[in-house]
Amino acid sequence: SNQIGGSVGRIQNAHRILVDHTEGTQITTASLNCILCALGDTGLVDQAFTTFDDFAQYNIKPDDNSFSFLLKALCVDLETTNQDTSKQQNNDVISTESANDNIDDIEPFDAPAVIASIDSLFDMMTNLNIPKTHYHHHEHIRILTQLNELDLAKSVLKELIADAPKQQKVLLNTLEYLSRTFLRCGRIEDAKDVANTMVFEAGYCAVPIDLANKIEIDEQSISAAEQHEDYL
Repeated sequence: SNQIGGSVGRIQNAHRILVDHTEGTQITTASLNCILCALGDTGLVDQAFTTFDDFAQYNIKPDDNSFSFLLKALCVDLETTNQDTSKQQNNDVISTESANDNIDDIEPFDAPAVIASIDSLFDMMTNLNIPKTHYHHHEHIRILTQLNELDLAKSVLKELIADAPKQQKVLLNTLEYLSRTFLRCGRIEDAKDVANTMVFEAGYCAVPIDLANKIEIDEQSISAAEQHEDYL
């Protein structure tokens, strides 16, 4: 995937070579996953789902990696769109024109539709007897945070921690990601709950030191701000 990634044209060319049955190539789960991986890295979600349809077309069964790449493509697409939206909003604010002129034109994500798509993917995995791994759950949580569905993300993680067998525990990186997202949104109590409670419930022995330090710094900043308001 590293050899074909980085360029939309290169990825499309690799896919065309594959489906044209070019000599020396073979359509397999691994070869389609190679395309999906490159599409996932670049966030080309529409092309990723189109490529995924090739599994059915060529009567090939996808594996857990196939679904991981699909989820990653969706997540990267959401992240990129959010970044572009933020830049547009910032440009509008410093523009001499009204900041509301272009912001009103920005179309929000259809969160229910995205969430329904994820549920459909997970249902498909169940029907194919493909177990969900912590990597699928990690991308799921990232997608929910990009949709600003933080409470749902936290609820999903709580259920995973309660239900997951010990060998399938939630990634520490997933918990840290959600906690830091809460911090960026100013929801320090939720960040602390994830870091100080859910991390240990998931079977880990300690909170990552960088995260603990970040929470402490943010708490001190909030406390200082509150004291300043009281003084005024």
